Amino acid sequence: MPELEPKAFIVRTLLWLVIAFSIWAWGSPLLLLPLGWLMDPLLTALQPAAVAGAEASRVSIDVVTRFDPSMLPGRGADTDGRAAEVVFSVNALKYGYGLPIIAALTLAAEGGAWPRRLACVLTGFFLVLAIQAWGVTFEALLTLGHRLGPEVAAAVELPRLGREGVALGYQLGSLILPPVIPVIWWAGWHMPEVLRLAGRETSAQ
Repeated sequence: MPELEPKAFIVRTLLWLVIAFSIWAWGSPLLLLPLGWLMDPLLTALQPAAVAGAEASRVSIDVVTRFDPSMLPGRGADTDGRAAEVVFSVNALKYGYGLPIIAALTLAAEGGAWPRRLACVLTGFFLVLAIQAWGVTFEALLTLGHRLGPEVAAAVELPRLGREGVALGYQLGSLILPPVIPVIWWAGWHMPEVLRLAGRETSAQ
């Protein structure tokens, strides 16, 4: 099995990151379709009185509420052309950049059969999908409970977590899960390579 040179691995990773992020950004409308299918029943189940539906729209998830635009002073006309409902969008890409990270690290690492590499990326897609669902869910709850004004907030029943718990879930979903979990996932699939890389760095010191 080829040795994993730390410097060469970093260079290859950076090059693959450029390629992976470009493909991911270009294909994001297609990649977000499963998330839209997931978020519609999830959000309507969590907030049946507040959310009428959700759907993927290019790089975001559009959340259709059951609230009248008159509940948002000064924003009655900003409803995406819908006359009797308030719609807001959640940028789903900011929760999904772990997928190109997994792909780039997998392609940069030497060793390992291609079927195993492909399995790492494909299963990583579902991992990132779960991370995106977490992030979009808590941002939607945060928007309903905090950002659409007091009238909407008063009509929304947040889960037992409370407003502080929703804010904590949002911070976890936006700052911790997207960058950290995909790297841990990749390392779990490529532990021999990671150990060799760590061993070479230790010996170099």
